[in-house]
Amino acid sequence: MEQKFSKKIIHLMFSTDKGEALILEDKESIIYDYLSMQLKEQHCTPKAINGMPDHIHLLFELNQPKPIHEIVSKVKENSRYWINKQGLLCENFTWQKGSGVFNIHERDAKSLSTYILNQKGIHQTISFKEEYMSYLKLNLL
Repeated sequence: MEQKFSKKIIHLMFSTDKGEALILEDKESIIYDYLSMQLKEQHCTPKAINGMPDHIHLLFELNQPKPIHEIVSKVKENSRYWINKQGLLCENFTWQKGSGVFNIHERDAKSLSTYILNQKGIHQTISFKEEYMSYLKLNLL
């Protein structure tokens, strides 16, 4: 029987270990570029990547029937290893253990992409914890 797979749009959020502000502004773009490359290696299409010193948002299209936890694990582990190898952030840098993974309706992808790209403006008034909790509430979790 032929297997059909519809594309899914995923919003992935995760923070640095202990939510520390470790991602320096002058290192952001190189880290975001690497995360984008990691998504592509997992056969995903990056739509938006941005964040703050203490967390990252990734919006991407899942292009194959691969378990999302495998993709998240690979992206986080490979980027952690690379960040440490390059000496970009603190010694023994790690991401938090968990992450937020949300399925996004295609009609909401453009506005969410704008939201992700406006992280610096958003976080002038709310913390990542407040943002994350409101996102959980919005998604009825």
